[in-house]
Formats: sequence, structure tokens, C-alpha cells
Amino acid sequence: MSERREPSVGAPAPDARLEEISTYWSLFRLAHQGTGASASAARNALVMRYNGAIHRYLAALLHNEQEAQEVTQEVVVRLLRGDFAAATPERGRFRDYLKAAVRNEYLRYVKKKGRRAAVSLEVLPSAANTFAEWLDDPQDPHWLAEWRRDVLAKTMRVLQSYERETEGNLYHTLMRLRTEHLDDDNSQLAQRVLEETGRAFSPEAFRGQLLRARRKFAELLLEHIAATLDQPTPENVEAELSDLGLLGYVRDLFPADRRNRGQRIDPE
Repeated sequence: MSERREPSVGAPAPDARLEEISTYWSLFRLAHQGTGASASAARNALVMRYNGAIHRYLAALLHNEQEAQEVTQEVVVRLLRGDFAAATPERGRFRDYLKAAVRNEYLRYVKKKGRRAAVSLEVLPSAANTFAEWLDDPQDPHWLAEWRRDVLAKTMRVLQSYERETEGNLYHTLMRLRTEHLDDDNSQLAQRVLEETGRAFSPEAFRGQLLRARRKFAELLLEHIAATLDQPTPENVEAELSDLGLLGYVRDLFPADRRNRGQRIDPE
């Protein structure tokens, strides 16, 4: 992992470059505490990062694409306007705070339409300091599922960029073909790689390359999860992976000597 750290106190400088911001909470601070073009760019970056999960969650609740787009747009407008400035890491994970905002927007919409909510949801008081009971609603599995899907999709896109930028690398291609053709054995997958890329692998060589691809995917997934946490210690990262049902992807990347209390796992 990179040695770069996020600032330990306060917000990033107003002119901070977005690619130098190491966590989503840091990006959030810049979006709401920065000024001018930097703050505007940070808000747009937040929208780009979360729009997909927000829309799919609302589509699952509303069962209507047009309505889902309408409510998603309301949340996006609020993000771009900087309406979520009250969010702080002490109140929970940012995905939890964002979920609260999205669910409240959903409830406002169905109330305006004179309909009942699809699941049992309660609007949180704006001054609430805890989200645990409200967020652990067993009748609402959609948010966690969509967030997990979004995390995996983003990690695959980063893996695709890594393949493009690394000469001779086929990690994304191998992972994609494995996912698309679950019933194929290594010989069949190696043939698909040959047909698609012109690169020939024996079944044994394909298996070895796929193992390396999976390890790289796991490393990128670990970095992505770390970037969503304000305090990405090994304990916090592992807990988040467990909550999302993704721990199995990266279990081998948690050696004992990285579990020391207070040691950070920082994204590159």
C-alpha cells in the first residue's frame, strides 16, 4: 500500500487535488468545507461514486424506473448543493449516512404520492447521533446488496484500468471470462482467452494467471474499502468487509502482523 496518508485533522485544503484525497470522508469534507471549484469538483465526484448504488436501491423500492430516476435526481441535487454537511464520521459510516438521506427522500416521495412505503422505514431526526437500530432493518436488504454490487463493479473497473496500463497483463480479462463462463473448465477458458486476445495458455498456466488475477482483485477491493472509511484500521476494514459479505475475497490479505491496533490500511 502507499505511504500516503489523509490529513489527520480538519478538512483538506480548498485547493487539494481530488486524486490526492485518500478516503471518501476526506472527499466529503472538501465537498462541504472547501470553496470554489475544488468543492464543486468534489461534489461532482461524490455523485459519480454513489449515483449507481442510489439509483438501483430506489429502483428496487419503487419498482418503477422513471420514479427511481426522479428520486435519484433529488438526492443528486442535494449532494451537489452540499446539503449533507452535518454528516460526520462519528455518526457512522458515510454509506450509512447516505442511506439515511436516500431513504428519507424515498419516504417523502411516496408520502407525496399518497402511497405506503414498500418496506418499514422511519425518517430519522436530523439531529440523531446513532444510526444502528434504524439501519439494521431486516426488511430492507436492498441497500446493502446494491452497495456490495457497486463496490465489486468499481473494483473490476479499476482492475480493467490496471490491465490497460500494464503491458502484457490480462487480469481483468481472465476475471471477466471466469465470471461470465462459470461452467467452463480451465481448458475451455484458456481457449476463450486465445480467441479473444491471441494469447495462448495451457490449462495449468491459465490457472496460475487466474490466481494472480484474483489476488490483484482482492488487493484493489481492500484499497477501495479502506477508502470508504475515515479510520481504515485493519479491524475497521475487516468489519466493513464482513458487513458487506466480501471478507472471503480478501481473507488471505490479512496476515497476523497487520492486525496491530492502530495500524492503518491506506489506499494507494
